[in-house]
Amino acid sequence: MKGQSNWGLDEFRKKLQAIAFSYQKAIPLLRSKICKLRFRTIVIHKSILIIEDEESIQLVVKLALEIETSWKVITASSGKEGIDLAVKELPDAILLDMMMPQMNGLTTFKKLQANPVTESIPVILLTAQTPAIEPKQLHSLGVREVIPKPFDPLTLGSTIAQILAW
Repeated sequence: MKGQSNWGLDEFRKKLQAIAFSYQKAIPLLRSKICKLRFRTIVIHKSILIIEDEESIQLVVKLALEIETSWKVITASSGKEGIDLAVKELPDAILLDMMMPQMNGLTTFKKLQANPVTESIPVILLTAQTPAIEPKQLHSLGVREVIPKPFDPLTLGSTIAQILAW
């Protein structure tokens, strides 16, 4: 295919890392790489639900995970939508933003824990703000880990896999 770049994965990672904290600039690069990946057969082993109200961060997380992993990535833009999708899809894990309108991450988490269908799904919090609750208390509530924003999209999948021992 003439005119197309034949980036290797390492070259792509270097390029993306150069703009990792500028999410808006990273999106076109991620889209172009994901288009190339769509032609490959991928065996999906795990699924993860991203509950994030900021569309640009949601898209960067989704594309980064699709590039780095073979996971099925499901997205929700609110706590309510996330709970509904968690019940319907039964993902292997949930990446949950703490700061959302209407229903914040902690309330969403508590509702997920109160539902027998979703209570066993591991939850990782994604937040730009230090939670009001101490990490020890979050762990005692059942939160697996807290990933701070900004994060490195190139290593997000491996970070999540390490937290969950996947």
